[in-house]
Amino acid sequence: MRVLKNSTVANMMAAVIAIGATLALPGAAMAQQASDATVAAGLQVWRTGGCGLCHGTFGNGEKTQDEMPTGANLRTTKIDGPTMAETIKCGRPGVGMPYFDPNAYTKDACYGLPLGPVPEGSRPPNANLTAEQIQQVVAYVQTKLQGHPTISKADCAYYYGLDPADPACASFK
Repeated sequence: MRVLKNSTVANMMAAVIAIGATLALPGAAMAQQASDATVAAGLQVWRTGGCGLCHGTFGNGEKTQDEMPTGANLRTTKIDGPTMAETIKCGRPGVGMPYFDPNAYTKDACYGLPLGPVPEGSRPPNANLTAEQIQQVVAYVQTKLQGHPTISKADCAYYYGLDPADPACASFK
């Protein structure tokens, strides 16, 4: 049995780490792209699911439809991802936030309650969303809205798919 010197072992370990890091780079880039794709998919769900009707186009709580309830300002909220996902899935009975999971309360548990009828004061969904779509919306909100209290030209451009220099976003800083 051959005994390797500490320096030989250290050199081998360094080589293994370097090779692993090199191989991981394409994966890391793909993960970033997947994340970007998830955020972009979340924006599409935001648009088609009617989120902006109550929360405002840019998630600042300035609703776009008068007959809709005023939604929370998602730019300043401190809510975490799992809580946000459950809120989208199950809604907020009595405050106007609709549930977006068509099986909420009846087949899919909400807020630790036993399965049963949808609670009184719950608003039916604007759209039915899958668990994946809910996660996409959460990714969009957490990446593009939450923690960004001021709407910027970049926010406007991202939402509308424009260049930040486009005149349509001129009213934002």
